[in-house]
Amino acid sequence: DNEPLVRMVGGSDVETVVAHDVIGRLMIQCARQPGLAQVWNDVLGFEGCEFYAKSWDSLVGKTFDEAVVSFEEAAPLGILRDGAVLLNPPRGEIVREGDEIIVLAEDDDSYEAGEPPADLVETLEEDVDDADEETPERVLFCGWRRDLDDIVQLLDDFVAPGSELHLFSGLEVDVQKARLQKAREQRKRPPKLSKLKVVHTQGDLCSRRDLERLPLERFDSAIILADDASDKTATDRDSQALATLLLLRDIQMQRFKEEDASSKRASPTPTATASWAEDLVEAKHRCVVLSEILDARTRNLIADAGISDYVLSNSMVSDAIAMVAEDRNVNKILNTLFEEEGSEIYLRPASGYLPPNAELSFFDVAAILRNREAPEVLLGFRADGEHSAVVNPPDKGEKRTWAEHDMLVVLAED
Repeated sequence: DNEPLVRMVGGSDVETVVAHDVIGRLMIQCARQPGLAQVWNDVLGFEGCEFYAKSWDSLVGKTFDEAVVSFEEAAPLGILRDGAVLLNPPRGEIVREGDEIIVLAEDDDSYEAGEPPADLVETLEEDVDDADEETPERVLFCGWRRDLDDIVQLLDDFVAPGSELHLFSGLEVDVQKARLQKAREQRKRPPKLSKLKVVHTQGDLCSRRDLERLPLERFDSAIILADDASDKTATDRDSQALATLLLLRDIQMQRFKEEDASSKRASPTPTATASWAEDLVEAKHRCVVLSEILDARTRNLIADAGISDYVLSNSMVSDAIAMVAEDRNVNKILNTLFEEEGSEIYLRPASGYLPPNAELSFFDVAAILRNREAPEVLLGFRADGEHSAVVNPPDKGEKRTWAEHDMLVVLAED
């Protein structure tokens, strides 16, 4: 709300980072795509790749499609042109004099523009595009934030019509509704959401009995917020989030097993008893759970247990501010990535782009994605069986076998 005032006072000398907007948009995007939180944690951290923009005389007059396969040590995202950010440009977009190529790289001096591979594969004979139609979603928010209305509005912008949002909080239902309505009025938003139906429920976030009243087996995704409805320390709020997460996952696994057992009763074929780890994998496949946490020590607990994706909100905001302080163009890049219109970062199955067991290099796949009717930019991949995706991988020119369940990190329009 105060951003216009800051800009009016500071003018072009000031860059503003609206922390709650950054975290809100991150949580919405990550909750709808399993594994995306890890990609963003890596991108916004200083241990991996960072955003850089630089002009290259050797690329002037060439297409951005050629630029994508010209960097062995960087992953191009788009063009910085006259101060404007153009991510995932149209196919055939020409790099002009003065254009800067936006990349993800280890450091600003760790990459150079080279020549595209001579044996580059740019097209496939068979069409393997199997894009799914947009369908309504059912989403759960556990906890409360003072900017919850902003997050709800963001979700309304992203989801398909007919979607449901269930708000579960310790606040009374009337208080929940009143707070959201007041926030919408203050921001001069329409009184009704355009796509979402909101269902309010009051309960204790750490009570199994209260959580069992929710249809946890029916949600496509869930976000556990660092609840600020009460005056608690960061450690207390993380402890509450962790307890909610463990209870939620346990109830989900139990209900999924009951559903599966019910559907198999008619079958005489014996089935092996699944382990807790196998049940967890199944639960994660059916419902993405994203936890907002404040303390890095909690992150280690969640990461080691592998029970949830997470957003370390305080650290992410600090990292984003530090990146913007180092290069103000990063603010434009992040704002463009977080807009509901335009291109976003996705994790998508390789089977939607490539035939089974295709022998192709990273550069080959990047060129194939640029040649699609709706072009995309390849940023990295997660190999089948691995827990983490690799952004800006090494050895981009080497051939590898792409498995059906490999996941591609792409910059694309929804």
